[in-house]
Amino acid sequence: MTPIANTLSVANSLLQYKTSEVKNSIVPPTVQETKSTGNVRHGLDTFIPDVEADPLFAKEMAEVVAFIPDKLLMNLNDAPPLSDPVAYKNWAGMSEEFDKIASKVTGQRIELFNEMKSKGSSDQEIFKELLSFNHSLPMDYQVKSGLTKVDTYA
Repeated sequence: MTPIANTLSVANSLLQYKTSEVKNSIVPPTVQETKSTGNVRHGLDTFIPDVEADPLFAKEMAEVVAFIPDKLLMNLNDAPPLSDPVAYKNWAGMSEEFDKIASKVTGQRIELFNEMKSKGSSDQEIFKELLSFNHSLPMDYQVKSGLTKVDTYA
């Protein structure tokens, strides 16, 4: 790919990230997006039995899910060469844009965590509610942050 085409590709990707910002009220994914077809997997769901069985693990996991911000998954094979600093800076900038969105999402999770804690909810309940919150995020955010794995070959 030429440097100009690569720069245009990066600019297009940035535009997609900016237009998919998470708003104050989270819009749940469509029924079609959440339909259980086996193509979408929510990785943290696998911890539910362990969270239900171990209160200390539940406390730790609820805090981890609430307070650790999401990061943009980036394919390093898509990185432009270091010899093209402008294209590389634009490519790396996608993560910075995503971090702004992720910061808002993390703030919403922390708010939910604190609200449930103040009402006396158990750590198991908080963990499950945080997972439910994650599932309600737009599908493109879930995929970009690694909250959801999508089998592209299915």
